Amino acid sequence: MQHFLHPEQRYDSLSAMLSSVRLYPARPVNCLGEFFDPRVVVSGADSFCGRWNADDIAQTLLETGCFAHWYKQGYEKIWVELERSDIPNRFEFNVWTQCAQNSELLLQVVVWLEYQELLRLNASYPVFYVEHLRLQSPGKAFRGRAFPGQDYPSSGLLRRVFGILRNWACACGAMMISEIPEYYHTAYLFSEYFCFVDEEMEGLFRAVQRDLGNHDLQEISQAFEQGQIRYCGRPWLWPTEIQAYGLSHDLQARLRIAPNIIDSGHFELVRQCSGQ
Repeated sequence: MQHFLHPEQRYDSLSAMLSSVRLYPARPVNCLGEFFDPRVVVSGADSFCGRWNADDIAQTLLETGCFAHWYKQGYEKIWVELERSDIPNRFEFNVWTQCAQNSELLLQVVVWLEYQELLRLNASYPVFYVEHLRLQSPGKAFRGRAFPGQDYPSSGLLRRVFGILRNWACACGAMMISEIPEYYHTAYLFSEYFCFVDEEMEGLFRAVQRDLGNHDLQEISQAFEQGQIRYCGRPWLWPTEIQAYGLSHDLQARLRIAPNIIDSGHFELVRQCSGQ
């Protein structure tokens, strides 16, 4: 039995706050050779990644304790649906529950199977690309401040869902899992294992942690959304860069080479006073 590498303790508290990781779409790929044969079911309504139907996904969620967690939260009627995609190699499934008279999402996963080129490694790799991941607890109240992008509090299932996605990625023949964090807190949350493919971006990301370490995570992420982060005195907006996680020890080691953290500039959070 394969054992997953679980994030450290900080994942527990952060995953309890994260409800939405909205990412940007990857490019479609027409043929992935042995990694993924497009002749084998490309419709998301038939299977997920050409391998798992809705019953398979439900069984996996049951065996990993996700259903037990949802039942404990008070959700009773829960079902899994596969969504149809007309784009080759793009797959989606949703887990729904009934809240009052409405159907609400508990979990949403959208992935691509594609090749991505890593220029600094001078190679292309088969990738399990996570375009969209949402974990939420509809109808529940926030215990603290909401993070950017949150509609509801998180279910706290990030560790388990990440383990499932990692296992599926390996089964599909992928060598990496990648994603593009839309928010700073998303990048921070995934940084325990994921790193930015671009070394300069990884250095800038770590410099933000160094310079803004006296602010909490929600405050920094919200400041990015409000245009309150400055670098060398100028506004610095959160960029759209790929983070990757190698599924082999060798590739992960190559990805995790420590970047040079910039020391020629400085990040600061500048609040805008109301009325000015």
